[in-house]
Amino acid sequence: MPHARPLPAYPLPPNPADELAETRAEIARLRQREAALRQTILEDPELNGLGRWHRVEVEEHRELILDIGRLPEHILQDRSFWCEKLVRTLRCLPAVSFSSRRPGWPMQRASGKHLH
Repeated sequence: MPHARPLPAYPLPPNPADELAETRAEIARLRQREAALRQTILEDPELNGLGRWHRVEVEEHRELILDIGRLPEHILQDRSFWCEKLVRTLRCLPAVSFSSRRPGWPMQRASGKHLH
């Protein structure tokens, strides 16, 4: 029977693939929280966006954008208006041999709530 290696007494540095997946999960959580806070501030004018240490100013401006859907079909089909670019995408997938969660994951706040 194979002998299991003991876990080191110190935390191992994260593997870049694991850290990327965890970072993306944290960013997604933060974006959701930002959207909720933004909605609260925009919907409640009584808040004035004024906090103890920060204030939020609502600024409106207009931008000119190209509405591709309004272009004539012959322009859309003309390949001389198109260019090709290389796009590299990193997808974070579970490892095939992934049998358990990374120790300490998901991260928890002092309150015991999961961050993810």
